[in-house]
Amino acid sequence: RFYFFGPETNKGRKILGDAQFQFLEEKFQHDLPYTILCSGLTFRGGNENWSHFPNDFQRLSNLLKSKDNVLFLAGDIHKNKFYPPSHARPCYEIISSGLAVNYLGLPFEFDNKHNWGMLEIDEQGIDVCLVDKKGRRHARRHRIDAVN
Repeated sequence: RFYFFGPETNKGRKILGDAQFQFLEEKFQHDLPYTILCSGLTFRGGNENWSHFPNDFQRLSNLLKSKDNVLFLAGDIHKNKFYPPSHARPCYEIISSGLAVNYLGLPFEFDNKHNWGMLEIDEQGIDVCLVDKKGRRHARRHRIDAVN
């Protein structure tokens, strides 16, 4: 069971075991132009994220820094978000709630967003489009160019 009180409370707790991390590290050893990592837990977005588990967060951060064009796909915060790589985030973080999930789970129209995201991949790059159930884009289309 996970508790998301913060890094001090979770010191020593793990999200992944050593065998799982080793598997992930092996999968990062490739020559493809992109690495796509999917997680039910966001990297830094929202209140419940990898940064609350300092040891695993640092190990994952180091792994993400080892490759160019890593896309970290996550959900769980009931919003659409696109974060480009930065000092605090060594990868693209793309977050979308489940297609049938309301923002707060309330039975009111203002909460009835049903966000979703789509990746369109071609030889030149990836288009990231984040939309709601009415087809409105929550963010402009984001382009991630292929590494040459």
